[in-house]
Amino acid sequence: MSALILSGKEVAAKVLADVKASVAALGEKTGVHPTLAVILVGEDPASQIYVRNKKRAADEVGITTRDYLFPQGCTQAELLATIAGINRDPAIHGILLQLPLPKGMDEDAAVAAIAPEKDADGLHPVNLGNLLGGKPGAVPCTPAGCMEILDHYRIPIEGAEAVVVGRSRLVGKSLAQLLLARVLGQSRSWLLAHDDAALRVYAPVSKRLITDVRTEQYLWEIADAFSLRMEQLCLQVARALLDSWSPALQEQPAPTASPSSPSPASSGRSARMAAQ
Repeated sequence: MSALILSGKEVAAKVLADVKASVAALGEKTGVHPTLAVILVGEDPASQIYVRNKKRAADEVGITTRDYLFPQGCTQAELLATIAGINRDPAIHGILLQLPLPKGMDEDAAVAAIAPEKDADGLHPVNLGNLLGGKPGAVPCTPAGCMEILDHYRIPIEGAEAVVVGRSRLVGKSLAQLLLARVLGQSRSWLLAHDDAALRVYAPVSKRLITDVRTEQYLWEIADAFSLRMEQLCLQVARALLDSWSPALQEQPAPTASPSSPSPASSGRSARMAAQ
């Protein structure tokens, strides 16, 4: 099977052209000109770049943007009041709150204050709940872009085994849910992530939540639920991640099974090896 290059730029150009045509048609039919409010708190260089790129893309497709900038920062109350005012403005149809917010500010409270119907990032609890329920509305842009690329190149999802590295609500969790929603639970989605203590593996089609997979032994606990090919893929990904993480994580002692009572996973592994 020959390799297939999935060109994100090609797909993005098509999406932008479609959106531009839709914006023009909406204006001609209803006289409505979509307007996006962009909120930026602080002067984080990365956030400034993201905002500039988003505004440039909006301008290319005919979407008006309104800036709500707080270069010197603001209080939580000021931010919530700004969001409330935008919510009440019928001339503004979407709100983009650039994250992360400066330290000390409550991002969850700020995101929850955005009207769900104006939530451009799809991070409001109502929109995330709809996504979890299998009826996505507004969804985070990166997962939506991943699905658009798969659709553009006609990549079959039904029955596929997907590995998602990351667990953020903006990307990892949302993408895993989009994959599952598309095939009504037929796909096998693994969500690999790490926190301050360990690497965790979420297996949505499994009955168990496996944690502390710092060693090969723990990966074999998942093996019985998936094919050998998936075992090997997950093992390779986990090893690559562990090799790149801090020595402190790798130096933590891995639990060992009692010699007198081998785990079901190791028994299953021995059975497979014997069968081969």
